[in-house]
Amino acid sequence: MTWRSFWNAWRNFWFCPVTAEPMAVFRILLGLLILQILIISIGGDFLDWYGTHAIVQNETVRTHYWNLQPRFDLLLLFPSDDGLRLYYYSIVAAAIFMTVGFCTRISCIYVALALISMHHHDPFNINGGDAFVRLMSMYICFAPCGDCFSLDRLIAERRAGHKLPVVAKSAWPLRLIQMQIAIVYFHTFVCKVNGTQWWDGTAVYFATRLEDLMRLRMPLFDSLLFCQLLSWYTLLVEGAMFTLVWIKELRYFVLASAVILHLGIDFAINLPVFEWAFISALIVFVEPDDIRKLHERVLQKLTTKPAHIKTPAA
Repeated sequence: MTWRSFWNAWRNFWFCPVTAEPMAVFRILLGLLILQILIISIGGDFLDWYGTHAIVQNETVRTHYWNLQPRFDLLLLFPSDDGLRLYYYSIVAAAIFMTVGFCTRISCIYVALALISMHHHDPFNINGGDAFVRLMSMYICFAPCGDCFSLDRLIAERRAGHKLPVVAKSAWPLRLIQMQIAIVYFHTFVCKVNGTQWWDGTAVYFATRLEDLMRLRMPLFDSLLFCQLLSWYTLLVEGAMFTLVWIKELRYFVLASAVILHLGIDFAINLPVFEWAFISALIVFVEPDDIRKLHERVLQKLTTKPAHIKTPAA
């Protein structure tokens, strides 16, 4: 490969025009996850975590976590619980707007800044899934994720008086998300292979001994062979998610394997939104044409009226 051909391949990967279907679907799924976090996970306990009399006072966080250095935290703008409560409602409203695609860019930015603020304000109320959702919410601010499957698009078409084509735009926001996901899998893979328990297959066995995290008691996890197979399957999938996933002919097999892995973990272990955040993110690796074809097929089935069955005359 010559330098020029390498440079052209690099430019094509990052900047070739792509349509927004994968990013739009990801916006919807991410918005639903954020709503689940805000309404179900935090919900009525918002002031217990972030209020003026929260479990962990912000002065403590600033001293021992921020090290008295400046951090981005919009919650500091609201000195009273009433103001914080209104701000919480505004975040929920913005997450709804983000999900349905109304004022998409603004709502995505608002949600991302809110999540950053909440995680800075109380770093003890987050887990790995929350951190991943926060990271993805920042990336999606740069994506044209409101170009389809959104109220913004419906409003634009109504004003134009006809259907509008989805315009292909530079791929770099999509590639950033894809690369970040690949880096996460690369990191988890490297951390696993540096130890011995994933190689000898006992890692899953020990993980399933954390009984406070287990959803159900499953005798299969008492089988060393079963745990070994799951351990090696995990290594195989995570290794493929930063290597083989870039090969178009193998991509959907890799994605299906990753979905099975995350569903299996979620079925066995209670890790709030962690697994569903990664399952949702996998949609960005799906080809826009395939999402478009599936969408058209679903619309066709929904709009096709069933033929009336004529009963023979008596």
